[in-house]
Amino acid sequence: MPRLMRTAKLIFASLPAFVAVGCGSILGIPSDPRLAENDGGVSDLEGTGELPDNWSCIYDAPLDRTVAASAHVSVRVCDYGKPCVEPTAEHFTANVCVKAECSRPIIEDLEIQDGYFEFDLDLTPYPNGFDGYLSISSGTAHCTNEATFGFLAGSTLCAYIGCEDASDLHDPTCFSPTHAVSHYNFSPPVTGTNEPDRYVSVANLVAAVTVAGNSGANVVTGNKAAVEAVVHDCNGDPSSGVVLSANAAEYKVAYKQDGVYNDQGTETNASGAAFLFDLSPGYVIVTAQVDGITVSTGSATLVPDSSAYLVMEPESLQAQ
Repeated sequence: MPRLMRTAKLIFASLPAFVAVGCGSILGIPSDPRLAENDGGVSDLEGTGELPDNWSCIYDAPLDRTVAASAHVSVRVCDYGKPCVEPTAEHFTANVCVKAECSRPIIEDLEIQDGYFEFDLDLTPYPNGFDGYLSISSGTAHCTNEATFGFLAGSTLCAYIGCEDASDLHDPTCFSPTHAVSHYNFSPPVTGTNEPDRYVSVANLVAAVTVAGNSGANVVTGNKAAVEAVVHDCNGDPSSGVVLSANAAEYKVAYKQDGVYNDQGTETNASGAAFLFDLSPGYVIVTAQVDGITVSTGSATLVPDSSAYLVMEPESLQAQ
């Protein structure tokens, strides 16, 4: 297991200790967000009739997808919790992976440049477009670095990553990743034609621990993952009134309300955003419904103690 992922696993497994510090105010997240529980399966809501006008395109025939021979791909990386106006100034590396797994990346060790990952992709093996993902890892900092790790810095973080002598500023075992592992899923797929603007938010450890710890996520044993989903309507805008579910045994859904993720609503607001927590590692399918009608599906490959970012676009009912 790569050291960055192993370290992140140790950190996330220790969340109860970190959360006890009281970090709910860092991102304005309620200290007791009561999340909606789900015992598995996709939503069984029944359709209520015609959809709103902003979803009328799903009644149309599927669009023919033209796939070019190659594509230049650009993904802007932003800092979680901040407006994604400017790309991040942090340093990240990434691998480009096929949809199911990443044991053999098709592109390795990409370096971020001015806040963007950019690469050229041969699309000839992907007649329907490339729908894999970008696996993003951060740089590292010494576990005592308060400027980087805030309330996490010091003996607690150092102990959890196996640092025996925190006074040694050069011991490689005392360096922790600065950000949680993140996956950006290429949704819609890369086709090389009419490529959309692509962006992903990556959370530093303070933000990741705050969000997960205050979400009600089951982090006692670690080995869980999350999906942040944003649903776009036929106009290309984030959509309210969407219910999300996953084909997972147990998980929790937190919808974004008043700038934070909690259970104050049972569907998306104008942000179109929701977090699905406590998902087991593996391949997961996320379903979006409006008035009980499936308007979009998306998928992500989850690894332990990571977060996947998924943009969900409208799908034709005739293609479902």
